[in-house]
Amino acid sequence: MAWADARARVAASRARAGPARARRVGQAASAPLGIRAQARYVSELLTHLDIDRVAVVGHSTGGGIAQLLVEERDDVEALVLIDSIAFDRWPTEATGEVQVVPAQEETNAAAELVVRSALRLGTVEDQLTEDDVRAYLAPWTAPEPVDGLFRFARALDGIGLKHLEHAMADWALPTLILWGEDDPFHPAEIAERLNAAIPSSALGLVPGCGHFLPDEAPETIFPIIAEYLRANYLRIPHGHQPTGPVLVPLRAAPGMIDEDEDPEPTVAPDQEVGPNG
Repeated sequence: MAWADARARVAASRARAGPARARRVGQAASAPLGIRAQARYVSELLTHLDIDRVAVVGHSTGGGIAQLLVEERDDVEALVLIDSIAFDRWPTEATGEVQVVPAQEETNAAAELVVRSALRLGTVEDQLTEDDVRAYLAPWTAPEPVDGLFRFARALDGIGLKHLEHAMADWALPTLILWGEDDPFHPAEIAERLNAAIPSSALGLVPGCGHFLPDEAPETIFPIIAEYLRANYLRIPHGHQPTGPVLVPLRAAPGMIDEDEDPEPTVAPDQEVGPNG
């Protein structure tokens, strides 16, 4: 899957990389699966591993977990949000439909329908192959149990992120926001709202992509993420790669630029971007 490629790229930049979710969905029948619980699991893992500084990358629900980690820990030094849940704009209508599935209908066939529907609605046509879809289906294919998928959907209660919008004004960590321009679940206006709320953030909208940006445009976003973290988290000199330059798209929040002026673009000294910054 695309996330394996992402971890490989970050690891090549001399950073330790690992999955953001500490507990596999459905691993324990009684384990809470909401984003606040997931953030607690990740935080406990970081403490157990004695990690004293970290960059957090989160997609979709994982982005909500990442936001909670920024607010709750002092050692998160960089943040990447990809088509993330945010504020009070979650759960989505599609998630709400999954939340009301009766227990007796929580079957492998139902789980496959949920996953295939999410991928069909959340991606631009023909972006994913059948192999990609089957990789998403693997954890819920018989004889694997599927109750965890439905418990996870029901745990998405829309609580825990709304209050962060005010707190984000004080966030100073380098933050990269990447978004599929055609995301049907979390529209691009949410990305723009995040960009406006976090003063130290940069926003990149990827045209022709939906919600599953890591799978729809891995060749676009993973070099950008690796380069951004190299410059703004690892702060190591750029080693020129044979594949050429990586352009990190930056844009200001709407309404923050005086259209009567035409200022030269600038980059803050503590937020280096691009291959030669």
